[in-house]
Amino acid sequence: MNEEEKALAHIRERSERLADKLRDFQFICPLCRGEAKPVGLREQRLYEMRMDLPGEVEPLSPLRVVFQCYRCGFVFEFDEDFFEPERAGELGAGLTRVSRREYRVLVSLAHRSSLESLLTLAKVLAKAKGGEVLALHVVPKFLSKDSLLEEAAAYDSEEVPVRPVTRLGRDIGRTIIKAAAERRADLLVLGWRGYARSRGVLLGRVLDRVVEETPCDVAVVRDRGLSHVERILVPTAGGPNAVLAAEIAIALAEEYRGKVTALYICRSGTEAGVEQAKRVIDRTLAGLESDRPLEPRVIAAPDVVQGVLAEAEEHDLVVLGASREGLFQQLLVGNVPETIARRCPKTVIVVKRHAGPIKSWLHRLWARERR
Repeated sequence: MNEEEKALAHIRERSERLADKLRDFQFICPLCRGEAKPVGLREQRLYEMRMDLPGEVEPLSPLRVVFQCYRCGFVFEFDEDFFEPERAGELGAGLTRVSRREYRVLVSLAHRSSLESLLTLAKVLAKAKGGEVLALHVVPKFLSKDSLLEEAAAYDSEEVPVRPVTRLGRDIGRTIIKAAAERRADLLVLGWRGYARSRGVLLGRVLDRVVEETPCDVAVVRDRGLSHVERILVPTAGGPNAVLAAEIAIALAEEYRGKVTALYICRSGTEAGVEQAKRVIDRTLAGLESDRPLEPRVIAAPDVVQGVLAEAEEHDLVVLGASREGLFQQLLVGNVPETIARRCPKTVIVVKRHAGPIKSWLHRLWARERR
């Protein structure tokens, strides 16, 4: 690496740090007064004279941060001088610090068909914790007008802010994971077709990677609509993911004034098996409070999928907690979620609690060994 390349690498690092700082501010587009967000760096090499060595030049520091307005698509640039609010005001652009709420739900949007359900779910879960929603759209190149985020902006409210986030990236999975980490998201919500195109993967190559590597809780949604939610089914075999599923189900029940059924499927209907099932349900619901009905239910069924599908017929929504233990070990090594999502006519949500950096690393290593 020559001196020029070293200088450029150093400047790019400085510029990226500046761009990260700017993400905590709100820029108002000087054209339409819509909100603009940083989407990248201007890679064009700009040079300035070196004061210490007359006649020589060096790359301009820092690179300009590129912003795009999500409303009108206007693209503009800010350099280090423009970071000062007074300077931004002189240029006709508003600059105010965005107050971060304690809980953040990042919802990844890809298709207009699932936008309503994903944003509705994200807002309900953010509202339950006094949080906010970040609506993420990953695009491979600049868009003159992002109509998807325009629609998402309509969900913004004082009670639950919805902030649009555009990210440039051709590797969708990596871009989502990076956005979740940089924005310090607590929960990531994604849509799912309900099948995988490739053998040997569960949710699809992009989603499998995102679920494994995202540093926060994850909810994968097979969307069949959320217009009518009165009865919510939570199959459980214990574990932290089942507890997360119950938390999400309770938040939805409180929003829609519905009821939650905590289901345990026994492979045998013996008295000992039923008692064990009741203990598992009690542990799943322990510490969770709600003014909505929480109904424990134990049924005997030789096939897990058939048992869940049979119960789902009497419910409007299914929330599954993925785990390597008990019944839901099959969520990682089999096709239970795919089968249920494909065959169930109701919306299905598969959730996974973030295991922490060490457990996540070990699990990714285990997953690679299986492949």
